Amino acid sequence: MRILSRFGILLGLVLPIGLFTAFITGKPVAGLITAAAATMAWVAPESTLLAFIALAPICRSPKSEIISNETLMNMKMLLAIILGFIWWLRFGLSNRKEELPNWLLIILTGWGTLSMFSTVTAKSWEAAAPHLAACVGGVVLFFIVWHCDDRLRRKIAFTIALSAFAVSIISVLQYAMLRYHILPGLWNYVLSPTERLYILYPRPAFEPDVARVSGTYIHLNALGTFFYMLIPFACASINIKSLSTRHRIFLSVLSLAMLAGLYATNSRSGVVGTAIALTYLALHRGYRWLVTIGALSLLAVLVFFAYDSDRFVDYFRTISRVEYGLSSRHTIWGNALELCERYPLLGVGPGNLMSQYVAHFGFFVFDNQFENEQLAYDFQIQGDDLTNNFHSHNTSLQVVGEYGLLGLPLFFAGIISVIWGAEKRAKNLPLGSFGRTMALATASFCVAYLVASNFDSYVSFTQMGLMLTAPPMVALGLRSI
Repeated sequence: MRILSRFGILLGLVLPIGLFTAFITGKPVAGLITAAAATMAWVAPESTLLAFIALAPICRSPKSEIISNETLMNMKMLLAIILGFIWWLRFGLSNRKEELPNWLLIILTGWGTLSMFSTVTAKSWEAAAPHLAACVGGVVLFFIVWHCDDRLRRKIAFTIALSAFAVSIISVLQYAMLRYHILPGLWNYVLSPTERLYILYPRPAFEPDVARVSGTYIHLNALGTFFYMLIPFACASINIKSLSTRHRIFLSVLSLAMLAGLYATNSRSGVVGTAIALTYLALHRGYRWLVTIGALSLLAVLVFFAYDSDRFVDYFRTISRVEYGLSSRHTIWGNALELCERYPLLGVGPGNLMSQYVAHFGFFVFDNQFENEQLAYDFQIQGDDLTNNFHSHNTSLQVVGEYGLLGLPLFFAGIISVIWGAEKRAKNLPLGSFGRTMALATASFCVAYLVASNFDSYVSFTQMGLMLTAPPMVALGLRSI
């Protein structure tokens, strides 16, 4: 009888989920994948949750042909929501040990209310739906991790670390392919179309020859955000007293691997975010050794400069892409500000800024030849999907543009409240504990985000794969372990 009951639940749950996903995405294969994932989530919920979090950074398929990036992203968001629904059916909230703090409930309620009103007045509900699904999927993962027991949260932290290590290795491998042209048989499967363009069309002599990779993400700045999100977690975790020597060695290797991956991205916002996050972390008791490492790194730079100043200056100008300036961001920001002025109350609606930017101002033109050639190449590959690349490149402008003036104070109140909550929790936990480490790492990432988000908007609004990594990390930081 129990077998028949389980079969009936699976049939009544899995079949509608598969059909619904296939209908929403227009891809039968997406329906099969979500149906299989739903079955696994019911049979082995913990393993499915860990596997989903581990695979969250994958935002494009090999050769970008097996399944489109947009379909993959939408499918992942639906899977997150489905996982939360099945988790609630299996466990409910009976195993929860700590309620959400009132300040967090107020922020989530306010943001949800504003999203509802902004969606009603949105220019396109079709554009708003994937964005809202991403937000809901992130919130669902936050709730799941928040209500997990200590044992499972430790597994989640370790799973995220292993996933970050894999992404780092892939990024370094991509860099080696671009720079040294190794393993050409794998180029179509490992490199994105934009990265293959770098090999096919070498840059002119007057432009900096910088190999830039995107890892498993669609855009390299999304990968840079991923790294400055997780590097402080890896570095901070080295101080956890309960870890064995081999775990500390792994975390040290992981930190170095992610720094190498960050170098491979050549994401300037990622470098700024990492520097701010580690500096903030170093201000806390137990992490003064980061100051020593920073001082030694600065000394190494000064020695390099003293040894060959001309070569150092050339190298710095190359990797910093001084000739590119801000990649036409001053024009982009001006247009985004004008769009905000046209729709000040509730904005253009969640997920609508990209299409509305193109509708009002057209595709922006870069101030350098290679990026314009890259844009033309991307248009041939992505077609109409290229519109998704035209965000405001500034989180504040993105928030105001999509949610109106009410969205900005609410958004930053949420970020600052997370920093305050994490710092408050860290003060009540012993030095070297898992909980204090996660809390301070979360605060460090959020402080870095407040600054680096002025140059991009990749966590919340575009390239939404990060929405499945950031919420679990924040939940780990706000809960004691």
